[in-house]
Amino acid sequence: EFEPIRSKFNNILKSYSKELIEAFFVNKDTYNQIYSIVDFRNCKIWSVEKLHISLKFFLEDDENSIFIDLFPEIFLFVNEFKCNRKSSLGNLIQYDIFLNLIAFKFAYLKAMIAEIIKKESHNPHWLITDSAPLMSYIFELKCTFAIFAFNLLSNLKDHKLLIFRAFIVFLN
Repeated sequence: EFEPIRSKFNNILKSYSKELIEAFFVNKDTYNQIYSIVDFRNCKIWSVEKLHISLKFFLEDDENSIFIDLFPEIFLFVNEFKCNRKSSLGNLIQYDIFLNLIAFKFAYLKAMIAEIIKKESHNPHWLITDSAPLMSYIFELKCTFAIFAFNLLSNLKDHKLLIFRAFIVFLN
């Protein structure tokens, strides 16, 4: 009885990871073209420090507090990023893509999240798991965290934890 559920989850995760494959293995020259940069070593508009500041600003903005409530696993990535600030350009590019992707998804869907929660706040029996659109959004982002963990997090236990968290949301 459990096998079909596990298989379906694995297929969804595999399919979603195929969609993100280009972000995993982005060519540094292609990425440089996005920023119109020839050499990141002398870059004035993009750096580890600026990426760290942007991340800090995003996480400390009160309007984004629900993001931290829904996705506390972001701190696994924040801590890894802080500990490895001298990481390779490839890793840095992946962090930039990952953080921009989750910030964009959150910004795009923040109004929907607020509307659903506001609409249902009068119902004392309502749970966030009662909303199919919210659960779908949460599942997608949990999968994003799990997939990017393989390239960005060094601790294998963190990879397993993030896959498990995505699976739990999938079960709902």
